[in-house]
Amino acid sequence: MKRGQIATRGGFPSRYECKYLVSPTVADEIRRFIQPFMVPDPYARRCANNRYPICSLYFDSLDLHLYRQTAAGEKNRFKVRVRSYSDDAATPVFLEVKCRTNDVILKRRARLPRSVAMEILNTGNSAWLASNAGDLLADLEFFNGHVTIANARPFLRVRYIREAYESLGGDPLRITLDTDIAWLPTSIVDFNLSATGWIPTPVQGTVLEIKFTDRYPGWVGQMIGAYGLQRQSLAKYVLSVDSLFAESGDRVNGAAASSRPAGRGWRPSWAEEL
Repeated sequence: MKRGQIATRGGFPSRYECKYLVSPTVADEIRRFIQPFMVPDPYARRCANNRYPICSLYFDSLDLHLYRQTAAGEKNRFKVRVRSYSDDAATPVFLEVKCRTNDVILKRRARLPRSVAMEILNTGNSAWLASNAGDLLADLEFFNGHVTIANARPFLRVRYIREAYESLGGDPLRITLDTDIAWLPTSIVDFNLSATGWIPTPVQGTVLEIKFTDRYPGWVGQMIGAYGLQRQSLAKYVLSVDSLFAESGDRVNGAAASSRPAGRGWRPSWAEEL
């Protein structure tokens, strides 16, 4: 399999995602609009104000190949990350690959105890795996395979607060509202949310995501039209890496981005410190 090529498993669920940037005022209006159709998802219902934190440890190559794939809008790409929702040692973490082919999203992940995930990511193995089989091992192999393809290692944590809703009618539809996005350079296996030194990602508003399979219900289209929502590219990893470049003095937009070497050997100036 070539670098950047996506392998998938037949029958694994895929979906579409539409992202929009909305003001806090519009976000409040959307909350009211969706009330007849959606409820907070089971995890959100257990959290204050139906909001919970997410931390994703992103893996990338030294030349940031996965970042550059998304930033360039390549139609066939993937991200590799470890996602956590709490710093509680008893909570699981998820080793995840998010693939995109054209507009179709496939997300596949292995749920692991936190200590086991740390052991596997640091050593490549764990005795815990001997008593587990089937889909878990297949999902873990899928993750490891994509890490190898991309020659990736831990690079950046991205943290944000999510408010998630699911359909009352059981439709495969989710709507999420994400705020307080921040990033932290991370060159070791560390997926804690409570670390110090987080740097805000400059996003002027709330990231609204509509996630569905096949097609969304008619009322969603009415909502999009009523609020004049314009679909945008709002990858939190890309936005956060862009912010990192801005902080470090490396320009990533406009002419500076096009003049940057595209070969595998290119590295930003600050990468020598990692």
